[in-house]
Amino acid sequence: KALKVGLVIETGHSPRDVDQFHALYMPAMKDLGAKNFYLFEKSYIASMVEAGDFETIFLTAWFEGTPISSAMFIVTGQTMQYYLSGTDNTYRKLSPAKAIIAEAHRIAVERGLRHLVLGGGVGSSRDPLFEFKAGFSDLTLPFHVIQWIIDAERYHDLRERAGVSRTEAFFPAYR
Repeated sequence: KALKVGLVIETGHSPRDVDQFHALYMPAMKDLGAKNFYLFEKSYIASMVEAGDFETIFLTAWFEGTPISSAMFIVTGQTMQYYLSGTDNTYRKLSPAKAIIAEAHRIAVERGLRHLVLGGGVGSSRDPLFEFKAGFSDLTLPFHVIQWIIDAERYHDLRERAGVSRTEAFFPAYR
C-alpha cells in the first residue's frame, strides 16, 4: 500500500546511512518513551557497521524526498535479523516499517538466506511491538539468553569503568 503512494526503500551501509538511521531512530525512541537503555549513541551504530563479524544493512523508507523510517538489520551466516528501527511519527499511517520488513524479506530470499528473524517485544514481552512483528508470520519460537561471563577479569574491569556496582542485576552490568 505504501509503495503504491510513492514510498521508496533504499539499502545502505555507509556513514551517511548511519547518520540518517540515527536521526530517525532517536526521536522515535523518545516519542515512544523508551528507556535510556535503548538510546544508542551514533558511535555505537557506526561501530556495528565497522564490525567484521557480520554485515549491517540499513533499509530506509523515503516519501516525497524525505527519509521517514529506517531499520538496521544484521546479517550473519544464513540469518538476517531485524535489530533496531525508527519511524517519524508524522508518517506512521503510511506503515513504512511494514514496507521495510517486506523489502528485508525480499533481500533475504534473493541472497538465499534461510532465516529472517524479527525478534520479539520489549524485554521478551507480548507487547504491541511483539504483536506488530507477529503479524508477519504464524511462526514463533522460544528465545533464550545465556548469561555467561567467559573472562571474569575483563568483565569486572568493564563494569568498574562504567561505574556499576557489584550488586547490579542487569546483565551485562556494564551495558
